[in-house]
Amino acid sequence: MSVTKFNSFFSDETYTKLIDYIKKIKTDKNSNLYTSTAFWDEYLINSSTPVVIYDFSDKDSEIFNLLKKEIELQIPFFVTGLKIHFWPKLSYITWHNDGLYKGALTVYLNEKWESDWGGYFMYEEDDEIKAIKPDKNTGVFLTGGTKHCVTTINLNADIRISLQCFLTKEKKVF
Repeated sequence: MSVTKFNSFFSDETYTKLIDYIKKIKTDKNSNLYTSTAFWDEYLINSSTPVVIYDFSDKDSEIFNLLKKEIELQIPFFVTGLKIHFWPKLSYITWHNDGLYKGALTVYLNEKWESDWGGYFMYEEDDEIKAIKPDKNTGVFLTGGTKHCVTTINLNADIRISLQCFLTKEKKVF
C-alpha cells in the first residue's frame, strides 16, 4: 500500500488542453454524464450530494490518447479508462479501498482551491491519517488497497474537478 503525490502531474500544454476539453463537455447537451448515485455503492455515497461523472468514450480519443501517454510515462500501469468527476457543494466519499482495482490515479483540475473549501483527499498510512489538498494539477497515485476518502466540499467552495483513473493492469518491468 502506498500513496505518491505529484506536484505538477501533466505538462502545462496537456493541462490546458484538458481544461478546454472540460469546458466543452460542460456545454455539450449529448455528453456522457451520469451521477454517483447510478453506480457507486450506497455505503460510499452515504448522504453525499451526487457527484457528476463524465466517462471518456470513443469520441474522446484524441484527448484520451494524449492523457494516457503522459500518465503511462509516470506510473507503472496501463490506462484503459478515464473519468472526470465534478464534486458539488456537500459532496464527499466515505472511507474505502477501491476494491477490485490494483491502483488509482487522481489529478486535481481546479485553477485554485482554497484551504477552507474542504474536498481533501485523506488516506491512512502507518496508523496515521494524512491529507492532500486538491491543488491545481496535483496528482495522487495510490496502490494496494490504501484506505482513503474525500472530505465534504464546503458550502462556500467551487465545484471540485478531478480526473480519475482506476487501474488493473500493471506494466511488466524486465
